[in-house]
Amino acid sequence: MFKVKSFDKNHPNPIFYRKDYTILNGTWNFYMDYNNKGEELKFNEGLKGKKLKKIEVPFSYLTINSGINKTKRCDYVWYERIYYLKTKKEGNYFLHFEGSDYKTKVWVNSMYVGEDVGAYHRLTFDITDMLIEGENVITVKCEDSNSTSQPRGKQRWTRKNFMCWYEETTGIFKDVWIEHTPSQYIKSLKITPDRQSKQVSFSMDLVGTLKSLNLEISYKNEVVFSKNLRIDSRPFLYTLQLPNIEEWNVLDPKLYDVKIKYADDELLSYFAFRSLQAQNSKVFINGKSVYQKLVLDQGYFDGGDLTPKSPDDLYNDIKNAILMGFNGCRKHQKREDDRFYTYADMMGFIVWAEMPSGYKPSKKMFNALFREWSLIVDELYNHPSIICWTPINESWGVYKIHTKKIEQDFVNNLYDYTKEVDPSRFCLTNDGWEHTKSDFLTIHLYDQDFLTFKSNILNAINNGDVKSILPFKYYTFAKGYHYQGQPILIDEFGGISFTQKNKGWGYGKAAKSSDEYIRRIKGLFKVLSEIPEVQGYCYTQLTDVKQEINGLYTMDRLPKIDPKIMNKIQNNE
Repeated sequence: MFKVKSFDKNHPNPIFYRKDYTILNGTWNFYMDYNNKGEELKFNEGLKGKKLKKIEVPFSYLTINSGINKTKRCDYVWYERIYYLKTKKEGNYFLHFEGSDYKTKVWVNSMYVGEDVGAYHRLTFDITDMLIEGENVITVKCEDSNSTSQPRGKQRWTRKNFMCWYEETTGIFKDVWIEHTPSQYIKSLKITPDRQSKQVSFSMDLVGTLKSLNLEISYKNEVVFSKNLRIDSRPFLYTLQLPNIEEWNVLDPKLYDVKIKYADDELLSYFAFRSLQAQNSKVFINGKSVYQKLVLDQGYFDGGDLTPKSPDDLYNDIKNAILMGFNGCRKHQKREDDRFYTYADMMGFIVWAEMPSGYKPSKKMFNALFREWSLIVDELYNHPSIICWTPINESWGVYKIHTKKIEQDFVNNLYDYTKEVDPSRFCLTNDGWEHTKSDFLTIHLYDQDFLTFKSNILNAINNGDVKSILPFKYYTFAKGYHYQGQPILIDEFGGISFTQKNKGWGYGKAAKSSDEYIRRIKGLFKVLSEIPEVQGYCYTQLTDVKQEINGLYTMDRLPKIDPKIMNKIQNNE
């Protein structure tokens, strides 16, 4: 695996790397404020009381790895820690939360900094004016709820887990860190390569008055472009052309390193040349037809739920998927740690990026989901491994989309917005069924009988009916929308449960032996290989998750099937 120069597995955002940062993970003071009295009691001036605990950030208090492991729901939680600043340098200090659920308020040295809402984008607070040399007290309050109007993904809204929904993730659940920048700095960077023209465009938000910067591009440590550029616009836009280019291909990625110097600020990033096209009902990457062999990946980890113990766990999940013969994943109902996407970039692993769902059709939910989706697309834009955006899954939160125009309009607005800001990638409006505007026709079917599975795929393709195992009838397209030659993928199937404990949930009857498990997997994949209209699939799923025991690996990443056997099955050997 070729590592880009900006990759430092301790840095939470490798595609936007500065070397001057401090990770604040570790032991924090923690208070469960069941009655929401903390602000009234001025907890921002210091956490106190007999109920004060210690928690290991960034793990949610419901997890074993947090050190709390308390299952009783608490919607108001407080965090506190000391940040020691030996010398306060010129410039800016930004406090970042990679993930904090759901409303986050921040104080530094008892002074209110600000607040933000949403669990799945990066929260950033400017704490420059509040910091002093020596000890600084950072205080955080997180507010959550079981409201289905807030995007929540696979987090339950009931007292207990049910079906494929699991424990809530209240509070901080991703890295917390401080980043220092000079006074004049690069605030944002958007890189848009174009494989056909061999051009790459840079768009930068710059803070400061300096009139020039230096841009350097290298490939495998060889500089292929270096130039001092005059800044003639804000934001600064610049397009260049390379005489020869290397391409990012599936499982064979080629990446270019980027270094930008603006005044005293130095930023590292990277990009890749690859093109995406849907033509003749097939998917093309760099002009070559690609059959997508995806696996559903929910990103849950034993002892940490949505939070891995180490970035190595992210790498290992991709490695394990590739060993089994998959060339990509649907990152399901989760905006993953940025290092996952960088690993995927460096390993040539296809990713479909998906918005965690809200479940109550309402203006409040629509607004919250749209806002957070726009932030996610912006933050993940530069990752070449992402080839498809998926804002809605299985009509969740838009249950009447088949006939209700307001729900059709909502998902179409998501599609139009996404394609406007990123026309280079594919986008689905409603993954699984009842599509409106959509670049793929995706179908979810969990039949376990091979003949029924094949019959229902053909029925969906030819007649537009999705005969789900659920007690509902679905159609491939919402009313008023029709198939227009899009590539067809069966992007949820399988889900065969198999465990030695004989306890848990999956689709159909649980396999009783390893031989039965392999036979059933082999039969389902054989069906897909016999239907030429199908141009890819996504198997459910990579690992067990809580009560779902339908993974190819257990939740602690032990394989249920020999990866070599699974690889051969996918290659029809």
